[in-house]
Amino acid sequence: MQRWLLCLWLAAAPLLAADEDVNAPLESLQPEQENDRIEIGGLVIDRTFTRFGQGFYHHFSRLREDEDPDGRENLTIHERPTARWGSLVWVTHNRKVLFKTALSPVRSQGELAAQQAWGQVSKILRQQKVAMMFMDTFDLEHDEL
Repeated sequence: MQRWLLCLWLAAAPLLAADEDVNAPLESLQPEQENDRIEIGGLVIDRTFTRFGQGFYHHFSRLREDEDPDGRENLTIHERPTARWGSLVWVTHNRKVLFKTALSPVRSQGELAAQQAWGQVSKILRQQKVAMMFMDTFDLEHDEL
């Protein structure tokens, strides 16, 4: 009998604790703080399939690492292989396409395309930083604009 009562008490204990949280005043509840979240920045995510796309990714990420080692923006390199053009490759930042090109199976073209891509992407990222500094955010946060 004592075991049965002990099991019943153990099963009801979480319900009693949850009931205490329901009756707690709203002022005592702590919201999640912005600085409690861990954010990782400066990533170049590889979404390529072919060796040509992977070569492009390798050269692009190497250029970014060399020229902007403190960059906090996350970029994604996507690839869609096609029979007609080789591979379509594009670079995105916050779901916006910053650079798009077609890669043929010529190995040296990947390095040249990566240099062109990094030049264009870095220019756009600098422009976005300047625009964010001068943006009026009196009643909206930056991510709500």
